[in-house]
This record gives sequence, structure tokens and C-alpha cells, in this order.
Amino acid sequence: MNVKKMTIRISLVAIMSILILATAITILSVSSAFFRNSINWVIEKLTQEVALHIIDKLKNNEKGEKNISFTREFIKEFDISPNGKILLLDDAYYIIAASEKTEGAPIPQRFENMNHKIESVDDPLLTKSFDRFLKNEKKKDRKLFKRKFDHFTFWHDWKKYISIYEPFEISPGKTWVVAIVFPFSDFFQSITRNNIILYSITGFFVLLAFFISLNISRKISKPLTALAEATDKIRNFELEPTGHINSYLVEVENMSKAVDNMRSGLKSFKKYVPAELVKELIKLNKEATLGGEKKNMTIFFSDIAGFTTISEKLTPEELVALLGQYLGEMTRVLLNHKGTVDKYIGDAIMAFWGAPNDLSDHASWACKSALAYQERLAELGNEWRSMNKPVFTSRIGINTGDIIVGNMGYEERMNYTVIGDAVNLASRIEGINKNYGTQIMIGEETYSSVSSQFETRLIDIVAVKGKEKGTRIYELIGTRGNIHKQKSDNRICYHEGLEYYLQKDFEKGKKLFSDALALYPEDDASKVFIKRCDEFLKNPPDKDWDGVYIAKTK
Repeated sequence: MNVKKMTIRISLVAIMSILILATAITILSVSSAFFRNSINWVIEKLTQEVALHIIDKLKNNEKGEKNISFTREFIKEFDISPNGKILLLDDAYYIIAASEKTEGAPIPQRFENMNHKIESVDDPLLTKSFDRFLKNEKKKDRKLFKRKFDHFTFWHDWKKYISIYEPFEISPGKTWVVAIVFPFSDFFQSITRNNIILYSITGFFVLLAFFISLNISRKISKPLTALAEATDKIRNFELEPTGHINSYLVEVENMSKAVDNMRSGLKSFKKYVPAELVKELIKLNKEATLGGEKKNMTIFFSDIAGFTTISEKLTPEELVALLGQYLGEMTRVLLNHKGTVDKYIGDAIMAFWGAPNDLSDHASWACKSALAYQERLAELGNEWRSMNKPVFTSRIGINTGDIIVGNMGYEERMNYTVIGDAVNLASRIEGINKNYGTQIMIGEETYSSVSSQFETRLIDIVAVKGKEKGTRIYELIGTRGNIHKQKSDNRICYHEGLEYYLQKDFEKGKKLFSDALALYPEDDASKVFIKRCDEFLKNPPDKDWDGVYIAKTK
């Protein structure tokens, strides 16, 4: 079932508006009922004191209806209101006598010695009143209508009037009618004015209460909305402080403090787990469970060269501070290049690309990250050198392949990590750097994926420790077209020398490696192969030698 939802602010305004309107309606209803009852009471009193008094006088007149002059004189004595009219009608509704006033002054008898029916007189007010009276007379016998029809209100010339028609029997079988017509304002002006004031005050306070409720609801809903936004950011592992959310409500204030504490706790927790992984699990609405999947990914290992020697020269506090700065800066580089940092192994960093989020060009991002890594490390080295601090040199190994990625461990403690032969090879490739004096080495499958984007150099065919089959390993030099001529010429000579080396022509190989070293004296890899060529010239390899170097260390 779909349920329509609304914001808390709308809900609060709606509830408070309903309460305000209910209160206002109650006040106005009571006022209206009192107003109606006041009118009915006045009319009843008027009927009793005027109409019935007239009727009583006429009935007790010894000369009866034949003495018209008595009736007319008697009617004139009555003062109904400053602008009221009193008429005495016979059974055919001819006007027998009348009393009229305008602003308190009597009007000369318009109907004296005349034979006028009320419905035909030249007085729109009287004719309209009488017409309404006749209509009410027709409704008296209808069962649907139960109320009295002897008095009623009507409008004339934008003014409200009250009419009273009270019939009485003047003689057996003969009925006369006392008709009274007067402006509503003559009797109820003060009540009407008071009602208008009451309605206006009520309306003003309704509007005031409505705006107050808007303000109160805003003060209640604003911190709640801010809390919702804050918790949503926390849900996405966006843990930067947004400022304490203040509220007049103790419960909301306590909730805000709890959210601040949760943010602080998760900020610490974020340092132990890959944030992207948690975001992905939240996005998928999945609970972390043991298990993994096979994916093609790129693995990254880095290690600080000679870290043990460096650590011996520093106090524990200095070492922790320097290593912390290094790991922090390098981690930011990896994260900025879409990497997932798996773990820190002492001074080593393990990361991967392609999980938890799919990344089609994961090998390329890993290589970009490695180059940025070394660039940032060089900048740090310049800073540390100026401060007389030890300078770190890192070696990086990158490899691509099919591996298992997922939650490893047991039900109560897991680590989102990768396992597989390609992972082990990445670790071995990182260690092989020290044999050739290189900084970044990539595996064969990584090279196949990125060779068109980066400058590389085939270093060797190596069977890493624990393996018999050789794999080609490459030095990552820079992005495509970003290579010095000296290094480029060195690479050409090196590749030619390696070809002769693999063909067992160690004399030519040695010469080309020597040329390569002359072009780039810092090339330790050429030195390695010059030494090998010398050894093979003294002790040639077996006939089935395929050029694979068997690594003896990790």
C-alpha cells in the first residue's frame, strides 16, 4: 500500500492549523449561536410588548373594529424604532392603520382615509416584506419545515430588515394581522459591531497563530532536516564536521550530540576500512558476509627501501610521526586515483583497483597512481631534506590478473581483501625492484593493458621465488611521450642488449649493456646484465636455457 508522506514541517503546520481553526470555529460558532439567540429573544420580546399589546388593546375595545379612527390613533402612539413601521392589516390585507418613522420623526399618515392593499402600495420595502410573508405562509403546512415563519429577515437596498407578522382573531371568523418592519441596525447595531470586532480579532489571532505555528514548526523541523541531511552524509561516509545542530527541543539536541559522536566514531573507523567498500555495501543495502568473487583487477604493493636502517636513526616518536605523514600523503594519492587501500604492512602499502566499484581501465589508473606516488614522494623528500629529516625511497610493484576479491576471515571479523596468484606476483615484483635499481615495476598483463599509454622498458624474464615459469617484467618510466632523450637512448641499447642476451650472444649483449650504461650511468639494470654476461662467458648456461632468471629472494 502506497502511503503519501509529508515533511514534519507540513505535518506540524497542518496539526497546529487544525487546532487553531477548530478553536476559532468554536469561538465563532458560540458567538453566532449567542447572536442568533439574542435576535430571537429581542423579536420575541418585541412581539410580546408591541404586537400582542396592540392585539390586546384592539380586542378589548368596546367599539371593536368598526371604530377605525380609534385604531389609527392608537397605532400612532407606538414607537417601535427610529426607522420602524407598524401596520394593521385586515383579513384581505388592506391597510387599516399605520405608524411610520424616519430617524425618529413620525411620517404623516400616508394611508389614512385610503383603501390600500399592502401589496399594491407605492413602498418597495413594504411590498417586499409582504411578498416574503406570503411565501412563508405557503410553507407553513410543509412537514419538511418545522421552524416559525411569523418573523424573518430580508435585504432591501443593501440594508437588512426584520419583519414580524402576527395574526389575531378580531371577531369570530375574522382575522387581522399586525405587521412590524424595522431595520436590523435599529436594534442590533451594537451587537453587529461587537460581532465584527470579535470576528476581526479572531481572524487576526488565527493569522497570528498560523504565522507563530509556521515559525515554531520551522524551528522544530529545521534541526530535524539538518539531522536527516547529516545522517545521510554519514551514511555515505562523508564525515567532515558540519557544525553542531542546535534545537530548542531537548530530544533533538540529544540526537544532535549522538550524531556528532557517531560521526567522530565513524571517522576513526574509516581509518581502518576502505570507505568505498562501505559506501558500496550501503548502496546495495547488503550486510557484509563471508565470500568473494573472481574478477580481473590490478594489485599494487609499495615498500620503503632501507626502512630498517632509517628507523634505527630515529626515536620511536619521530619514526611514527614521519611514517604517519608518509602513509597519509601516499594514501591520499592512491585514493585520488580511484584506488582501494587494502592494508598497511609496516611501512608497506597494499592497494587494488577494480573493486568494490567496477573499473574497466584499472591497470591504467594503477600506473597513473604509481607515477603520482613517486612524484609526491619526491616533493616530500625535498621538504624533509630541508628539515634535516631522513628521506624515503619507495619501490612499487604492480600486477594485473584474475583474483578472488571479497570478505575474508570469519563471521565476526572480516577483511575486504584480495587473494590469488596475481596478488603474490605483485608482491614479488615490488621486491624485485631492488635487484635492478628500479622504482616502479609492472607485470606482463599490466604491460599489455597500458603499453600504448605509458613509456616502459622490458627489464627481464624472471621466475619469482616459488615459481618455475618465467614472466616478463617491465619498468614503468612515465606517461606516453614523457621520457628524456638520455633515458630513451638508454632504453634502445638496453633492449638490443637484452635480445642478444636471450640469444646467448653474451659478448654483443655485454657491449650493448655497457653502451646503455654509458648513456645513463644510474642504470643499475645494465650493471646487473653486464655482470651476468661476464658470468655466462665464463660458465655458459645449459643448452635448454631459455633466458629465465630464477629469483632466489622475495
